[in-house]
Amino acid sequence: MLHFIYHLTRLGHSLGKSVFVEGIEGAELLEAIAILGADAAQGYGIARPMPAQEMVAWPGKQPGLPDPQNPKSPLGKLARMLIWEECRHLMSESLLH
Repeated sequence: MLHFIYHLTRLGHSLGKSVFVEGIEGAELLEAIAILGADAAQGYGIARPMPAQEMVAWPGKQPGLPDPQNPKSPLGKLARMLIWEECRHLMSESLLH
C-alpha cells in the first residue's frame, strides 16, 4: 500500500497536481502519507462527519501534524525506509550508466 501511495504521489507531482489521499483511518497512516509527500488527506482517522456548526471549532482541537523528518509509528518508519530505498536504487542505477 505504501509503495502505491508513494508512486502515485510522485506521478501526481510530476504532472503538476496536488495529491489528496482519502481513507486515512489512523494517525500512523497519516504520518506515513505525510512522509511520502501527499499534500492533503481525508478520512475517519482525521475527523468523523460532523454538523456544519461544529466545523468552526474543530481545527483548534486537533493535534499538530506529524513531523515527516522524525517518524514515530511503524508505518511512518516504513515510509521513511521506502524513500531511502528508492533513492539508493536511483543512485545505483545512475552509477551504472
